[in-house]
Amino acid sequence: MMFQSINCIQNEIYNQSITDDNILELNIETIEPLYLEITTNVEDILAYSEDKEQLEKEGILVNSPSWIFFLTRIKDVEQFLGKILQRVKDQKPYDYYNELVMSLPGKDSITSFQAGVSEIITYYNSFIR
Repeated sequence: MMFQSINCIQNEIYNQSITDDNILELNIETIEPLYLEITTNVEDILAYSEDKEQLEKEGILVNSPSWIFFLTRIKDVEQFLGKILQRVKDQKPYDYYNELVMSLPGKDSITSFQAGVSEIITYYNSFIR
């Protein structure tokens, strides 16, 4: 479910031709409910991740770097998206140099969101067999 919501958000961003350069033009009306779904999904996954015995039964190596990085990155992506939505609501433009160049990557940028999603998929694919 989380991946479906993320995919819908990525499609919405793409369909609106939104980049870090025009992020304030993002129409967040359809994205906000999907963000709430992602938040719930992340909370559920993190709660589920506490049952290490069950995860081991399912073949997930709970101490593997892929699993640990997956959990870290889903939290990051959820936070990045929340910050993007808040930036758009506040209509706060980037200080391009300080926020996008010097803080690699910007923590509330489309670029950081997309990179985080890519990493989530990579980590997921490496521990799901």
